[in-house]
Amino acid sequence: MDEEIVKAYTTSEVAAIVGISQSTVRNYSLALEKHGYVIAKPKKSRVFVEQDVATLTQMKELRASSKLPVNDIAGMLSAPPSVPLGGTAEVEVPNNTAVSNDVLAAIMDEFIAIKKENAELKKEVKRNMDHLNVIIYEVRRTSSLLFKAISEQPEQKRRGLFGKVK
Repeated sequence: MDEEIVKAYTTSEVAAIVGISQSTVRNYSLALEKHGYVIAKPKKSRVFVEQDVATLTQMKELRASSKLPVNDIAGMLSAPPSVPLGGTAEVEVPNNTAVSNDVLAAIMDEFIAIKKENAELKKEVKRNMDHLNVIIYEVRRTSSLLFKAISEQPEQKRRGLFGKVK
């Protein structure tokens, strides 16, 4: 079975790899997440993968070379590529500016609709994650209480799964 093993990094490991402080890693991460970039957060802290490290490295380099604000760089890096990787895009530009303005208006309307839908989906995902976290907490709490109750029973009253005395 060929399973790909993904290396995960903590904030301090990423800071050392990229050559920036931990607070800068956090600031860059927050800026990216604000623009829709997803960094795994299984608990309260972020877990970075190779792609995240590459993105943060690129942010550092762009910040140093362009002096653009971090938020602008995060917006550029979070946006999906407009041209498929490894290829070129052919765009037909009409000569009639009225048609161009109509096309641009239609594209903007579609973009705004997609952006609204994306925001709603993000809210729904967050709600679902919150519900899932509550369920996980309740399962763990119930499991702990059950284990405690079983362990407090006198030895002769303990029964196995199918009612047999252990």
